[in-house]
Parts: sequence; C-alpha cells; structure tokens
Amino acid sequence: MSNIVVPIKIQTDRKTTDDLGATLRACNAAANYMSTLAWESREFSKFGIHRLVYAKVKEEFGLGAQATVRTIAKVADAYNSGDQKFRRTRKRRFSWGSAQPFDARNLSWNLEDTTLSIWTMNGRAKAVPFLCADWALELLKHDPIAESDLVFRKGSFYIHATIDVEDETMNESPKGFLGVDMGIVNIATLSDGKNFSGKHLNQVRNRNLRLRRTLPKKGTRSAKRLLAKRS
Repeated sequence: MSNIVVPIKIQTDRKTTDDLGATLRACNAAANYMSTLAWESREFSKFGIHRLVYAKVKEEFGLGAQATVRTIAKVADAYNSGDQKFRRTRKRRFSWGSAQPFDARNLSWNLEDTTLSIWTMNGRAKAVPFLCADWALELLKHDPIAESDLVFRKGSFYIHATIDVEDETMNESPKGFLGVDMGIVNIATLSDGKNFSGKHLNQVRNRNLRLRRTLPKKGTRSAKRLLAKRS
C-alpha cells in the first residue's frame, strides 16, 4: 500500500473563509500550548500528551473532541518523526497557519457534487464546493481517503488528502525502459551505452559564473540588464 497526497482547492465564501481561518488559529494556538507542556514535562507520546492536556484544551480553546485528538497527534508527530534526537533539542512551535489534520469524523466528502463538509470553530461548513484535477477526483472516488490536512496557501484554503493506493505488481521482466545516470564529466549516461558529454554545458556555466562576478563591478545600466538576464 502506498500513499498519494492529492491537493484540493476549497471554493470558500467570506463566512467559510473566516471560519476556517479561525479554526486554524485556534488549533495552532492549542498546539503551541500542548507543545509547551510536552516540552516542560518531557512527555512526547500521544497518550502522554493526551493525559496532560485533553480536558483543559477542550475547555479553554473551544475545540471539538476530534479536533483536540488530531491536534494532540500533530504535536506528538512533530516531536517523534524524523531524527528524534534533533527534534527533542528544542521546543516545537506552530504558526497560525500550520497545516491541521482532519479525518473522517470531522471531514466528509460528496464526490458526485464535488463538495465537502468540514468542522470549524463556528459550526460545520456544509456543501462547500472544491476544485481538483480529473485524475485526483478519480483517485478520491475509487481509493480509500486517509487523513487529510487543512492548508492555507497564497490566500486560499486547500485540503491535502492522503489516498491509500494499492501497489502495482512488480514487473519481473521489464522491457522498454531506459536508465539514466547523471554526472558532471558526462552529463548523462544511458543504460543502453550512450553518453552525453558535459563539456559544453560546463563551459556555459563557467562563462555565466564569470559574468555574474564581473558585471556588478561595472555598475552600468547595460551591465545590470545583462546580469538580470544571466540570473
């Protein structure tokens, strides 16, 4: 089983935009509170953080039960994923727009109408239109949807949906493929024996490097234009 992340753009009106923004702010404020307590107590497991903060976070930050659970998981993952020794040398912080995980309990889909329903701080936003590529919609329709993240990017809200896709059977006798080895002396060497020299490319790179070093010293208008072009 493999995971594919599918980007979904939410078509929000003003109220939904405000509600989703408030939701991200509240969830990440709660995440920072959880992170502080986890750091001070050196408790980094989901169960341990849950025991420390669950009741108080629901009361003080106004999060629903499932939003609280998903935020706890986000904080625990921040300390436990990757190199744990590095992760635990400093307290983890979350910006107001850090991605917030959702699951089937607080995010549902109507794929025929290309709408979704999502929990917010101000009630559930229902029948919210979304846009995605045709291939992405086909994946959403035919493969299981796992955890999804609410993301704010360049003024718009997105859902990054994780799709569980069955791995294809490995072809034990592949035909019609070509392997490529990238290099410097030879810019590419193919598995069929052909190679492509990097001599000319390196000459162009070196010439541009010399120009980028010398043009700023001239300071003329034409030198600045040429430097911008070479950049």
